[in-house]
Amino acid sequence: MDTSVALPISISLFLLAGLNVYLSALSIYRRTIRGATELSFLLLAMAFYCGGYALEIIQTELDPVLDVILRFEYIGIIAIPVFVLSFAYKYTTGRVLPPVIYIMLIAISMFFYLVLWTVRNHTLFYINPRLEYQAGFYLLVFERGVFYYVQLIYQQIIGIASLVMLVRYALQSHSKLRKQAWIIVIGTCFPVIGIVCYALNIFTVRFGITPFFLTGTVLFLAVGIFRFGLFEVVS
Repeated sequence: MDTSVALPISISLFLLAGLNVYLSALSIYRRTIRGATELSFLLLAMAFYCGGYALEIIQTELDPVLDVILRFEYIGIIAIPVFVLSFAYKYTTGRVLPPVIYIMLIAISMFFYLVLWTVRNHTLFYINPRLEYQAGFYLLVFERGVFYYVQLIYQQIIGIASLVMLVRYALQSHSKLRKQAWIIVIGTCFPVIGIVCYALNIFTVRFGITPFFLTGTVLFLAVGIFRFGLFEVVS
């Protein structure tokens, strides 16, 4: 197998996952600050996603991808919408997301995870999944089932709702908080853009681009934390 393309990108994704874990630990250390706990869990979910995809793109056989790696990867994928919304709500209002909404989001996430876990038994999520060699990778290629489309719509609704809350907060913030708020808004834009591009098949190579858009999120959050004191002003 030619690893000249896949292996360096896989290593980069592992490093990104490690950075997410580090920032997650830093956030939980500052958990008394508004939004820090929710951000910590969001970063941890992103680490699962990036780490899982790092393993996926270096595989040459379908069985380990469907039976092991995707089940690990999807722990992050299903958790990201939950913690994006809970972080946006806590950061902008100072209140924890209402329990009813939390329960609903968790139930939806578990439903998608169950659909993914049983993907070999139906065509509701993946239709004819296979590995194809494209642009230096063995990529998981499939036709999208009905619940795959439902998941994409759900992710976009959560992402847009979170962005709306954050933008409104940024517009209304006083000068001390405005710079922080806009850093978070810009960082949150990256995965939303990634999901939209993936959903619309903008790129010819069927490559999971969302983990790379998450790099932008992590970089903006890192700058916000270390350069602008993201958790030092908000109270």
